Amino acid sequence: MDGLLPVRLDIRVERFHALTEKASYATVGVHAITFAMQVRDLETGNPIGEARLVKADLDAFGRQQALRAEAVVWPENTHHKPPCRGGSSRIV
Repeated sequence: MDGLLPVRLDIRVERFHALTEKASYATVGVHAITFAMQVRDLETGNPIGEARLVKADLDAFGRQQALRAEAVVWPENTHHKPPCRGGSSRIV
């Protein structure tokens, strides 16, 4: 995907399943994320190469790890939820 041709990347989320806040404190699990992506020529919109399906599942933290991460990343005076937690992506 390196080159001089200006491109657009179309992304379509196929699956998104995250542990609830309550569940993340009680167990270890997986935030399941799958998306399709297609590179397109920016000017014509024509596809470049094949569409790809990407599985980007993230391991969820267990109770203590989740609590520590939230305490560090999101101070008590904000109403934000914690960010996605570590994992890896792979193209299938």
